[in-house]
Amino acid sequence: MKRIFPQTLSRPASPLVHATCATLYLGGVLNAPVFHRRLTSGAVDAGALLLELSLVLSVTFLIVYLSSFCGRLLFRCLMALTLLCSAVASYYATFYNVVIGHGIVESVFTTEMDLINEVAGIELYAWVLVLGALPGLYVWFASREHHSILHAGRRRREALIAIALLGVAALAGNGAVRALDAGDKRKASDQTGDLPDSASLVAHRYLPSNWITGLGMSLASVWQQQVQARTLVSPAEQYAWSMPDHLKDAVVVLVIGETARWDHLSLLGYSRRTTPLLENEPTLVALRGEACDTATALALRCMFVRPEGFRTAPNEPGIETEDNVFSVFKSLGFSIELFAMQAEVGFYNRTHADHYKIREVITAEPYNAGQPIDDILLVREMKASIKRWEQSGRGQPHLVILHTKGSHYHYSKRHPREFAAFQPECLGGDRQCSRETLINSYDNSILYTDHVLHAVMDTLRDRKAFMFYVSDHGESIDDDLHFHGTPKAIAPPEQLAVPLLLWFSEPWLADKGNARRLEALKSRSGETRPHTDIFDALLGCAGIVSPDGGINPQRNWCEP
Repeated sequence: MKRIFPQTLSRPASPLVHATCATLYLGGVLNAPVFHRRLTSGAVDAGALLLELSLVLSVTFLIVYLSSFCGRLLFRCLMALTLLCSAVASYYATFYNVVIGHGIVESVFTTEMDLINEVAGIELYAWVLVLGALPGLYVWFASREHHSILHAGRRRREALIAIALLGVAALAGNGAVRALDAGDKRKASDQTGDLPDSASLVAHRYLPSNWITGLGMSLASVWQQQVQARTLVSPAEQYAWSMPDHLKDAVVVLVIGETARWDHLSLLGYSRRTTPLLENEPTLVALRGEACDTATALALRCMFVRPEGFRTAPNEPGIETEDNVFSVFKSLGFSIELFAMQAEVGFYNRTHADHYKIREVITAEPYNAGQPIDDILLVREMKASIKRWEQSGRGQPHLVILHTKGSHYHYSKRHPREFAAFQPECLGGDRQCSRETLINSYDNSILYTDHVLHAVMDTLRDRKAFMFYVSDHGESIDDDLHFHGTPKAIAPPEQLAVPLLLWFSEPWLADKGNARRLEALKSRSGETRPHTDIFDALLGCAGIVSPDGGINPQRNWCEP
């Protein structure tokens, strides 16, 4: 390294120089594609972009310079890690226009490795090597004589300069925020609703504050969830509940979809026939849904609780204050089993399930040896679960939860080849595929979901059964915007567009009360309903009642 950078390494730079160079690189160079996209797309004018740049550089300088207060080894480790993580984030921000927020960070920690590997390739590794690892290596050697400001009394002048620069950075940031907010308010004068503040938008839009903010929010959320779990209010105990006699030997199946959009279901008006089997089901009702968040881990947290039991705040992850709907099913005597093609174990542990299997366990079963890892494997697990329940004497009602892999990217790996009806299909990395081929792959995954749900129904037809299908979030598939996980405050509408499907077997409808509930549901066919209705709708459509207000009739879609 000395031969390559002899002058630099022979005269170690001060922490102020390190901070300035790192600020320009992290806040300027790595964000250049984002600045360019925003300017050329007309999303912002040159003046506002300069204000955003000043705010980004101010925040970045603050982050980097504060790290220089640490000792030599910790500073080198922090800077190397920051450069690597920022390079990874810049790749997806540059080529996929992904907004790195809390949802993306949470997904990285909770998504199994095979899904992560599908969106990583040689181009990513080369990008991170050149823009992350090599600069990190340079910083590691160049800062070998780095000193901590806290232990450098002789460098008071530098410390005073740094404090002055931090003050200027704070003033610049405050001025930028005020100017941007003023511009947004002028643009919104003819609109309704509140706008997110500019500081939060900049924090989520640019490196490195976006992934650092997301990481901090994820860690804080984990801690808060642990604390809240000890004090969750139980709706099962807070309200009185009862169920009709017909439920005592009935099966309820909840299917949690992944990344499915309602506007890609022909059942809900899409021009392509992506749901030919479901369209022929006379006792199936489809609604347009609005997701409560844009990433799996975040959506699972808010989908199954009452809106009164979920505390939200601007630019912060929501926190559960009440237990979820599964606590009510459990209190009524339901046996609960869950089978998943994903590994959201934190959520599965909150479903009050008597037993659950994640994908690794399912695929390790001897009877699945050599089988493709497809959602249809869940149907076999469901059949076995129902058979065990029936053999036990049906002394209690039964709830089966299936969590699918659905339409998660890479779409062509979510369905067998015989379901590749729409061609040409994207089979390689996203960057090598056109928007048309990506949509073809995505629609083929929806076609396979149609097949899987039909197989679930076939299993339940001769039983007293009710199936409820809901996707966790939607997906962006466009030339300059892909995937999901964009912070909800600025998420495009397609990332919140999810289907809600409810189906009833003929034996279930033999009960007159259930038949009336189906008619009430049909009158709402095609409506748009939020995730936050699911608590009331799932219980209400199953026929469960609460005489003292446990179910809000406005959110119960089957209210006669």
